[in-house]
Amino acid sequence: MAISTPSMQELLTAGVHFGHKISRGHPKMKQFIYGAREGVHIIDLAMADEKLKEAAEEAYKLGKAGKVLLIVGTKKQAQQKIESLAKEANSFYLNKRWVGGLLTNFEEIRKNIKKLNDLKIQQEKGELSRYTKKEQLLISRKLTKFISELGGIADMDKIPDAMFIVDAVSDKTAVVEAKKTGVEVLGLCDTNADPYFFDFPVPANDDGIKSINLICDTVLGAYVKGKKSSSAQATEDKEAGIKEESKESEGTEEPKVKKTGEKAGEKKSEKIEEKTENPEEPAPAVDAAVAHETAALEEEVEKVVLEESERKIE
Repeated sequence: MAISTPSMQELLTAGVHFGHKISRGHPKMKQFIYGAREGVHIIDLAMADEKLKEAAEEAYKLGKAGKVLLIVGTKKQAQQKIESLAKEANSFYLNKRWVGGLLTNFEEIRKNIKKLNDLKIQQEKGELSRYTKKEQLLISRKLTKFISELGGIADMDKIPDAMFIVDAVSDKTAVVEAKKTGVEVLGLCDTNADPYFFDFPVPANDDGIKSINLICDTVLGAYVKGKKSSSAQATEDKEAGIKEESKESEGTEEPKVKKTGEKAGEKKSEKIEEKTENPEEPAPAVDAAVAHETAALEEEVEKVVLEESERKIE
C-alpha cells in the first residue's frame, strides 16, 4: 500500500531542513547534510523525503503485523503531541522521562509498575483507609507521580517490538537500550545525533514544533493505518471462515435427511406389505366383541318368538 507522505515543499515550510550549529554536528550525519548557512547545518530535503517514506512504510508494516510500538518523546515540544498520537494508535508511550533499565532490566521494572498498579486499584476501592493519614498522603503523591510519568506503559507486559523516538540525544539511554535488546528504532535524527542507533532514521529538525508534528503525524499515522487494515483483514477472514463452516455443515446435513427419509419410506412400505398379505385376518379383540353382540341379539330374538307363540296358543 502506498503511504501518503508530505511533499518537499511541506517539509521546507515546516523547517525540517534546519539542523544544529556546525560545532555540535555529529560526523556520521555528513551523508544527510546539504551544506551550512550562518554556522548552522542544512539538512538535505531530498534525503529527508526518502528516509521519511522508508520509515512510514516500515511503521505501516509494523501496524499491519500487530507489532507493539513504544513512542518516546520527553522533550517539552513533543509531549502533548506524543500523548495524543499514542492514544489514537492505542500504543504505549513515555512523554515525561525515560525509565532507566526499562528494556535491559524489564522484569524488575515491571514488578515495580505492578506494585503501583495494585496500589491504584486499592485506592479506587477505598482499601487504603487502614493506613494513617500521612501514609495515605504519601501513597497518593506516589501514585500521582506514577500516573504522570509512567501511565503510558502501565499495561505493557513485554518488551516492545519497535520504538519511535523524537530526540535521540536527550533520550540517548533509550536508543542505547534498544540497540542492546534488539528493539527496532525509528524516529527523528538531527545533525547532532548518531544515526548508528537507528534502523530507520529520518534526518529532520527535532527542535521545531512544526517539524516534530509533521514527522510524527506521517510515521505514526502510517502505523495507525496498518493496524486498521490488519483489523479489517481479520474481520474479513472471520466472516469467510463462518461462511465456509455454514457451507460445510449444510453439506453434511443433506445426506442425513435423505437417509432418514429412505428409512421412513422403507418402514411405510413394510407396513403396507403386511396389510396386503393378510387382508382377511381380523383382529382377535374385534372378533370376540362381535360374537358377544350376535349371541345377545339371538337370545333376544328367541325370547320375542316364544312370547308370540304363547299368545297365539292362549
